[in-house]
Amino acid sequence: MLVLQGLRCEWGAGVLNLVLSLSLSHIGHWKFILAPHGKELSEDLKKRIVALHKDDLGYKKIAKTLKLSCSMVAKTIQRFNRTCSTQNRPCHGQPKKLSARAQRHIQRLSLGNRHMNAASIAAEVEGVGGQPVSAQTICHTLHQIGLHGCRPRRKSLL
Repeated sequence: MLVLQGLRCEWGAGVLNLVLSLSLSHIGHWKFILAPHGKELSEDLKKRIVALHKDDLGYKKIAKTLKLSCSMVAKTIQRFNRTCSTQNRPCHGQPKKLSARAQRHIQRLSLGNRHMNAASIAAEVEGVGGQPVSAQTICHTLHQIGLHGCRPRRKSLL
């Protein structure tokens, strides 16, 4: 049995979290934290925020001047005080192995011959591009594009 207990807002680690508490009869309590993610500010805008802060303007006045939220201004200034830089942090995770051009090539190969499997597409892409690509990478790429494998229908022998 699933019982909805409530939705409440919490402020933690500089982010407003929406906490949804659920009660499951046999398992216990579950919490789902939905944290909103916004766009990163441009480098120029961050430098303007820091410059206005150095001119002894408060968070609210800076936010009103630049038409930003007060929390965005506060986070930018706090990050500057912590790292002494306004540069964006590097992206997390491993970079993509295939470029957009290689992905389009894989899509064209797959749509051109629907009977081609991922291993044969990987061999052909490796021959053209030069870098080794696994069949699993091909499958992931095709799934991201929206192409999924299928098997032909079994037919009776004539």
